[in-house]
Amino acid sequence: MNAIISPTPVLFIPDKNSVGKIFYHKPEGDICRLKISKLNVLNAHHLQTNGDKGQYSLTVDPSVHITSGLFLATVFLNCISKETLKTYTSNTVNVFAGEPENQIGTLNDDPHFLQSVRDSNTKNFVRICYDVVGESNQYIFIAGNRHLNISIYGVLRDDYYMSSVIIKTSAGEVVITVDGVIVNNRLIELDSLDPFNIDTHDFHISESEKGLAIKHHHANFPTIYIYHQTNDVSSRFLNFELSSLYQIDTGVMGTIEQKMFEFYERVQENSFAGAVKVDHFLNRAWLAKRGRNECWLVDTNDLLRPLTINNFIKSTV
Repeated sequence: MNAIISPTPVLFIPDKNSVGKIFYHKPEGDICRLKISKLNVLNAHHLQTNGDKGQYSLTVDPSVHITSGLFLATVFLNCISKETLKTYTSNTVNVFAGEPENQIGTLNDDPHFLQSVRDSNTKNFVRICYDVVGESNQYIFIAGNRHLNISIYGVLRDDYYMSSVIIKTSAGEVVITVDGVIVNNRLIELDSLDPFNIDTHDFHISESEKGLAIKHHHANFPTIYIYHQTNDVSSRFLNFELSSLYQIDTGVMGTIEQKMFEFYERVQENSFAGAVKVDHFLNRAWLAKRGRNECWLVDTNDLLRPLTINNFIKSTV
């Protein structure tokens, strides 16, 4: 057995007045010292040893400028085995600083995206959420399917609200706005039909409990739901939902759907902080809410790496 340290894989130190603790368990007789990947960032003090167990305290060096979610360093034990006299290293812990306060309940229901992904460890589905912000009249490439040549775009208004949704296929496009549906450059207002039912070359569009339901005629493609909401200043905007992510392989949601996830929830007690590996890259995550749904808020670019959100925001479509 080699020496191990915890908490794994992340330790959060909220500010310069806080102390983080690293606990270790090593084979009796092995000699171990804590190593820090970046010098002059953390100060470490060996607190106590009780047989083969012990702990270190970690504080942020006064010269370090703290910002929310700042990655500080990786720490590990460098040891000499009593039995073999060979050196070895323990597992690693990544240290972050600057945990934001009151993360739950502070986020809007604008086009902040909510998506369920599978944890590769537990095989359970876990909700993640992420923010997409651009400039007014830019287009977000939300989702699509390469083989079916379907692309779904959201048109931004006021940087982060969606004023319309465009569904493009090889046969043309359907545009859903806050006023109605545009087909062949003709606006069909929502209150002009009762009930609202129209057909295009590719889609059947009808009213449902979730708003407008848009179903593809010919392909086993998820149902697209688009519904209206009103923000704090009584301005109308659109929200977007897919019945599943089956056959979604492009756009922001399709790119994220193809990633591999490993979740490390609540790595510290009474904390909103967590961590998630996305394709083997470790990232910070914060417990948040989208409406009634609790989710893990992750930086969008961490989810899309090596791409960034700029790869999915366009000025024209």
